[in-house]
Amino acid sequence: MAELTDRFYIKSDENDNIIYISGAPATESNPLYVYKPRTDTTYTITSEAEVALNADFDDKLELYSDLGSLYGMNITASKNFIVGGNIMSLSNNSTYTNEHVSFTTGTSQNFAGLFKNSTKLINAHDLLLPVNVLKNFCYKEMFAGCSNLTNGPAELSATLLAESCYESMFSGCSNLINTPDCKANSSWKRCFKNMFSGCSKITNAMTFTNLFTFYTASNSD
Repeated sequence: MAELTDRFYIKSDENDNIIYISGAPATESNPLYVYKPRTDTTYTITSEAEVALNADFDDKLELYSDLGSLYGMNITASKNFIVGGNIMSLSNNSTYTNEHVSFTTGTSQNFAGLFKNSTKLINAHDLLLPVNVLKNFCYKEMFAGCSNLTNGPAELSATLLAESCYESMFSGCSNLINTPDCKANSSWKRCFKNMFSGCSKITNAMTFTNLFTFYTASNSD
């Protein structure tokens, strides 16, 4: 299981893989960094243009920045890969190890669509989503269309949700088997709408481990 101190990473599950990163709202003054431990190489991304990085089996690429919101960014690959570590190093590297790390004030749609239609993503079980108070749309369609994903994050840590925060998060993940443990103690408009739409292989219902007050319009409003 990943620790809070583990930066968000992409790990190739095959040789001769190409990892594609596009749409990152990076600039020369506020870049996105990609570190490859095996070769001790750091790549600097300074624009939204697509970047292609080579990776062999078991290669890790650690991503980190202080961009705040990553809305519009998308990660795909030419061959199978997994993701893990603390997602917050991707947007708030300066504070990502804090136990109660939060999204930058005023931001929303932080990781919406981050892996959308990434059909080579096969596992995200060790991906940590540690933020306690969510923002509108922050994880909407995060894994939508990841048709070969078998395991999503083990836990959804947030207790206070926001509008459409988990909407269509796993929509179209037709090979998804397990659902996460949800720590929410309340819900909000559309927060669970179509969350598992098209997930025909799920073997367990999502569990709620905290006292939960359901917002009655959350799935249709």
